[in-house]
Formats: sequence, C-alpha cells, structure tokens
Amino acid sequence: KGRIPNAINIDISSPQFAERISKLDTNKTYLVNCAVGMRSARACKKMEAMGFEKIYELSGGFDGWKKAQKPVEK
Repeated sequence: KGRIPNAINIDISSPQFAERISKLDTNKTYLVNCAVGMRSARACKKMEAMGFEKIYELSGGFDGWKKAQKPVEK
C-alpha cells in the first residue's frame, strides 16, 4: 500500500517488535500508524509500557492519510 515518506516501518506482529522498538530513542516524538488504527493502538500501548512518552497515533491510520492526499512513498 505504500508508506508515509521517511517512515520507519516496524511490524507489531513481528517477534522482533520489542527488540526493534527498544533501539529507538524514548525522548523523541513518534507518530504511530497502521492501515486503519487497530494495530497502531496496540503498538502505542506497548511503547508506553517501554517508557515512550511522546507517541501519537495517526487518526484514521494510513488509509486516512491517503484520503487526505498526503504524500506517500511506494
């Protein structure tokens, strides 16, 4: 389907999810998204439990991003 330009894609269903997330800087701000919002909500909860404080879930998910005609990378 594509992705938001310059996004880092980390699959919440991957066994390496926690390991990959743990390598991110907990002091930075993150916009978390998936197709419609279900998986991103789960990812945000896991990230909060890992000490991330500045995380935001993209309302409407990636589908909403595309409907708003925002830029997309293939």
